[in-house]
Amino acid sequence: MVFMLPVAGFRSVIAGAMDEMKILIGDTASQIMATIDHHVQSFFVQALQLDGRTLRLEAK
Repeated sequence: MVFMLPVAGFRSVIAGAMDEMKILIGDTASQIMATIDHHVQSFFVQALQLDGRTLRLEAK
């Protein structure tokens, strides 16, 4: 059996870990979280073909 975390659950786990790391790495933790958010969003845009060109083609 494979346990799958929803995206929001995964993000909250990572964000919690990063909050604990702020003591050690300071504001870099916020930059790391922003980078993770950007990469996850890019993945979903590509995987679900949510880019503007594809959406316009689908609407026709």
